[in-house]
Amino acid sequence: MIVGFIKLKAPTFDYTDDPLEAEDWLREIEKKLDLTTCTDEECVALAVHQLKGSASAWWDSFCETHDDPASITWEEFTVAFREFFVPKEMLMQKAAEFRNLKQGTMKVQEYVNLFIKMKRYAPDDTRTDEKK
Repeated sequence: MIVGFIKLKAPTFDYTDDPLEAEDWLREIEKKLDLTTCTDEECVALAVHQLKGSASAWWDSFCETHDDPASITWEEFTVAFREFFVPKEMLMQKAAEFRNLKQGTMKVQEYVNLFIKMKRYAPDDTRTDEKK
């Protein structure tokens, strides 16, 4: 299982100020884990193996608050990861940035790419073509 996961070339993650990078890492890890047959706890172990530097230190600290860190579920991991690396305040700030997004001097394709990247912060604003 571990060798198979390593062959998938899952990305590593260190601390970032950009919540988008943290969310992207988690999404990419989830895609890789979907290709495995690991249990919830094994998924956590594989993802944690990809944490480096400050992110690894966060995990060590998180584990200290649990009686049995080996039993931490994937859901518990993702909730804790998002709470720490993708705080709600940052999400609210990014949603405001999205709502104020202007093309300005960007080329059309650059603007479209940024729009697609940023729209995840305000999903309720873009659920229908009319709202887009």
